[in-house]
Amino acid sequence: MTELYIDGTAAYLPKNLSVQVKRENPLFTKNGEYTYDITLPLSAPVNAALYSHLNRLNSVAEVKTRRRAVLVADNRVYCNGTEVVTGWTHDAVTIQIASGNSELNYVIGGDLQVSFLDGMPETGTIIEAGARFCVTQRYPEAEMCMPMVYDRDADEILNPWFVDNTVDPPELSPGDLHRFDVPGADMERFYPQPYLCAYLRYLLEALGYELEYNFLEETIYKDLYIVNALRTMKWNEMLPGWSVADFLEQVELLFNATVVVDNRRRTARLLCRSTFYTTPTVAHVLQVEDEYETESADEDGDPAAVQLTRCDVRYNLPDNAYWRARCLPQSVKAAAKKGTIPADFRPTDSLIGRLDAWFADAAHQRTDTIYTDAKTGRKAFWNQDREVENSPKDHWQPADEFAAIERDDPEQEVELEMIPAELAQVNIALHFRESSSDFAYVNYRYPMPAVDGAPRYDADADEDSTEDEDASTPVSDLIENADADDDDEDTGASTGSKGRILLAFYGGLELPVPQYANVKLPMSFTDEMLYVWATNEIILTDGLAPTLRLQDLEGNLWQDTLEMDLDNEITFRIHDPNLYDARQVFEIRNRRYVCKEMEFTLDANGRKGAWTGTFYRTGMSDLQADPRWIVADGRWRDKGVWLDNGRWLDG
Repeated sequence: MTELYIDGTAAYLPKNLSVQVKRENPLFTKNGEYTYDITLPLSAPVNAALYSHLNRLNSVAEVKTRRRAVLVADNRVYCNGTEVVTGWTHDAVTIQIASGNSELNYVIGGDLQVSFLDGMPETGTIIEAGARFCVTQRYPEAEMCMPMVYDRDADEILNPWFVDNTVDPPELSPGDLHRFDVPGADMERFYPQPYLCAYLRYLLEALGYELEYNFLEETIYKDLYIVNALRTMKWNEMLPGWSVADFLEQVELLFNATVVVDNRRRTARLLCRSTFYTTPTVAHVLQVEDEYETESADEDGDPAAVQLTRCDVRYNLPDNAYWRARCLPQSVKAAAKKGTIPADFRPTDSLIGRLDAWFADAAHQRTDTIYTDAKTGRKAFWNQDREVENSPKDHWQPADEFAAIERDDPEQEVELEMIPAELAQVNIALHFRESSSDFAYVNYRYPMPAVDGAPRYDADADEDSTEDEDASTPVSDLIENADADDDDEDTGASTGSKGRILLAFYGGLELPVPQYANVKLPMSFTDEMLYVWATNEIILTDGLAPTLRLQDLEGNLWQDTLEMDLDNEITFRIHDPNLYDARQVFEIRNRRYVCKEMEFTLDANGRKGAWTGTFYRTGMSDLQADPRWIVADGRWRDKGVWLDNGRWLDG
């Protein structure tokens, strides 16, 4: 028997009812559980009462009430989610039920703007004690950090503070936190920079879900924060123009993640796709009628179906000299000379880095050549101050840190709207105590995230082409005069319309300010090499700061740990009476599969006939699929096999 409950009231279902229910794996699509159209007659009194409000409306767009809907057949819950009214007449109403990820992505999230969300935090006036906590603690102890951010429009630095290097950060007292532009502890121009993990948790809570697990909190990426220069304390106002669905999509793309929703408990989990099947539940499916194999269908750009290891991936970076150096245009790559640092190159001094040692040789200080380190893949060139001979600014400069990943035969191109923040050099006047009563002022150019309020172009960006440039032209000139690789309009970083979301790592106070050993400033990083272009020097973090290089993201998060044949879909017709979760691993005819989707047909009496499932073959081993715990000594055995006599040998 099939039953439908709308807000706890049992609706009348016609005798000729036929409902298609789909359950899809969020690893491969953005959908979860949903139904196709269900037609309910309004001649039945109970249905007329349930939908009496529709008589006063003129269009589906006016339906504001999202009521709970539960579809039950054969005493099993097929869909437990939200009712979506798709149309009505005088005689009938058609509805769909969206559950799980379908409800989150299309019903609750949909086109809802983040800026319209109720329930997001609003940070009050940041008192001095609160600011100290935000600079000495990191996520999850603190939900926001307080590094300096440069607002180009106002030409002001937000969060302008520093501490004496002689003070142990956990022991900070009110007098140890100083503003560098005015004496005293005036806390104006202090605005929160929310950690990405905290922002995601609060966003889902505002949608009605508890984020019970976030894999990013167990990785180096937990220190990422969203750069906020909009001078707002309201977290929902920090991403103008962004919808909930777009924000979640970009989080999933950048970190190769998927949001999995449990509607019954109203919880969500952010899982890494690479480890989605690390500890799977295996379902043994019986009564399989037939099977047929087809090539995988085009998913029409479904972000959840994107396999990053098969795609070209690039950041959607602004077009300016800063980013052209960090993601070299094709014209620069074609015009510059190429050199290679051999993989077996060894510095004579173990305390000197490979690039420092390489460019210490005057023969390698060629301004027209981009060198690639064969051991690390890093690129660099010699940048010389042509105005001053033997200038202290003569130094090597890293290049192409945030280069796109390009495949030989890509399935598609993925452009990421969450990008590393530009670290600009801004002049600040530090004042710190030399004695108990005096302050000393020191001018210092310091790198910090910079945000524009409007699109920004270099005046000469589109004037000069490098196609006819002499090959001996300095790389810095090629970068300065390079054309953009495409004609897309720069949308800016934090405009009223949807722009890019800027991310940076909070580096804390562990790294000293160069040249001033008695001062500590909050460091922000996007890469483990921080290039200080004002002095043309490199700050090496010695592993203290992680990186947003696409190559490192691929190595850390994008590699699949489970072998799956995603090019060929296997469809089975199955009579097994059980109702399975699409996220399980399935054992069918002694072979293991992962499920893409399953579809059921329900009539008034319950499930009708066979159901169909679309699967991908997987090379999952016995140990991965069915791990065993040895009770005798409480240790795992990692080389277990089945013997011919049916016994398990635990290795």
